[in-house]
Amino acid sequence: MKKFFSKFVPHRPRSAPPSLPEQARPSPQGKSQYISKPALKNDYDLYTSLLSAPESGQPKGSGDVRAMGQGNVSQRNQEVANQEGTLQVIPIHTPAPTKGFLNMAELQGDPSHAPSPSIPTRPSMFGGASNVNIDGTPNINVAGRDVHNTFNYNYKKEKENLNKKLKEKLNPIMHPVKKQIYCAEGTRLQLLDDICQWVLQPDNHYVAWIYGLAGSGKSAVAVSLAERLRKMDSQVTLALTFHCVKGQETSNTFQLVPTICYHLAQCVPQYAKALVDIFEKDASLHAGSIPIREQLSCFLEPLYSINQKQHATSTIIIIDGLDEWGKPADQYIFLENLQSHLQKIGGIYIAVTSRKERDISRAMNNRSIVQSFDLTTSYPAQKDIAKFFEMHFGTNSAHQILHRICLI
Repeated sequence: MKKFFSKFVPHRPRSAPPSLPEQARPSPQGKSQYISKPALKNDYDLYTSLLSAPESGQPKGSGDVRAMGQGNVSQRNQEVANQEGTLQVIPIHTPAPTKGFLNMAELQGDPSHAPSPSIPTRPSMFGGASNVNIDGTPNINVAGRDVHNTFNYNYKKEKENLNKKLKEKLNPIMHPVKKQIYCAEGTRLQLLDDICQWVLQPDNHYVAWIYGLAGSGKSAVAVSLAERLRKMDSQVTLALTFHCVKGQETSNTFQLVPTICYHLAQCVPQYAKALVDIFEKDASLHAGSIPIREQLSCFLEPLYSINQKQHATSTIIIIDGLDEWGKPADQYIFLENLQSHLQKIGGIYIAVTSRKERDISRAMNNRSIVQSFDLTTSYPAQKDIAKFFEMHFGTNSAHQILHRICLI
């Protein structure tokens, strides 16, 4: 830099004034300035004006010649400049942009890497460049009008950071207990078809309630339904399958809602950011420290403002064996409040299996929201049992066995 300016500017004398002339004013709208020789006391003032000049545009009709200067020459000063002397124009040569690696942390920490004062008057730090990586958190201030900045954001790293914060605050069950009881091949086909129809043609029935007596195959239906939905990933998104089991962590009252919210956040990135914002606003907030009703309102309300229609598929959550989770009063509060939130969110649907307990039945009584699937009356198991015996013992033996147990 010193060698470059030494060609044009002599060494600064000790007596040279360090300040700029009084005529110097900021240039309006970043337009180029011509610098009048009489306006500068000596060559050192010209040098310092170049160093401290803001970026400016190219003067009209000047071709490739650009002038840099600090000062706003009014009409009166222009007339004085025209009378007292000619205008001095400083040519600035812009190096061609190159590919490379720009480390903003090093640039900000080491002044020796600062850009030369001969930065082109038109911003072109990244002009024509490709494969440019930026480390750290750069603060880039650009003045001008025709400037377009494009940065490739590291979404994977951001998602990892969000998930780390959500795990800490929500304390979700990352791997809920899994059941391996499937419906036998060829059984429960009508029931599964009807539930999938509910999934594929969603309406205002945001909850599907699959209920029946103990041993009627509710968990097997839940597992088989999840298997089907995973194969339909181009049409629906299965966010979570949650099997409630007494004595296991999945029966913990305070972990069901946080687990649902965490897995929903994996499907809806905007929701993950909204949840983190909630916890950052209240550092003392923790999911396990608030009751179920408040969990639902605090953690589901951010979904109100997220347009679920922008997602190509509906989001499904399966909760199996809800009657084994918490107390009956907790089950009622959860279902009653959940339905209210699902109506306001839209696009998220819940399939619940349980016995026909009193409090659950009371919460599922709203037919405008809940679609029921009764395994005992609407989908009796006799035909499925007959099919099972035929597959394993043959037709003749199956009929003999079924006659003995009075199923046919």
